Amino acid sequence: LIVSLNYDMSCSEFYSEALKDKQLLTAARAQKKYKWKK
Repeated sequence: LIVSLNYDMSCSEFYSEALKDKQLLTAARAQKKYKWKK
């Protein structure tokens, strides 16, 4: 996952935010395509 051009967060900040977003984690684990929520 390359996000360096799309985020102003550090890696650890992004990691912390991603862990809090259960919908994102579920979608990332799924084998099907998904739509972004924002």
